[in-house]
Amino acid sequence: EGALAATRDRRDAVRRQRDRRHLACAVLAEAERRDRACNRHDLITVASEHVARFTGGRYSRLDVVAVDGQPQLFVHAADRPQPMRVAEPLSRGVRDQIQLSLRLALASQVDGDECVPLLLDDVFVNLDEDRRRRAATVLAELGRTRQVVVTTSDPRFAAILVEEAAAHVLELPAVPFETKTRHEEEEHAPVIAGPAQPTA
Repeated sequence: EGALAATRDRRDAVRRQRDRRHLACAVLAEAERRDRACNRHDLITVASEHVARFTGGRYSRLDVVAVDGQPQLFVHAADRPQPMRVAEPLSRGVRDQIQLSLRLALASQVDGDECVPLLLDDVFVNLDEDRRRRAATVLAELGRTRQVVVTTSDPRFAAILVEEAAAHVLELPAVPFETKTRHEEEEHAPVIAGPAQPTA
């Protein structure tokens, strides 16, 4: 029974990730259309800049291309003549970097007179240490103009954020066992990076 439940959980997680990618592509296509119509900053360009920085220039540019009438996200790699679809066999770590780049670009699009806070919940779990350090550097720069809140259950990544981004670390107590859900079994230590202080 436990193995069956675990298989169902993995299946549901894959479906949720697929749905998020489809939704992100649709939102990006619509946002890009509106941005071009209104002569505003290109959303894909902003996301591409983040991708290039997160990957150290290995991946340089994103494109949304209609395939069979459906928007699909592609990324250009420095060592490949043709763009790659953002899906397997592209590594999970690279896909996570691209997804984060899109989120950061979307955040910049909804900013008004003030930058909105950015909340990132354990989005770096599939990155190696070098990629995490590059991500921390990008977050440090974002933290100069907006509040960035990162939650993580990995003490090592919290230490990287302190080293690379001068983050403020707040450790929260573990959830009491009686009230834990299956998704809350690990203690999370939120990390706040940026000029603004956390508010209760």
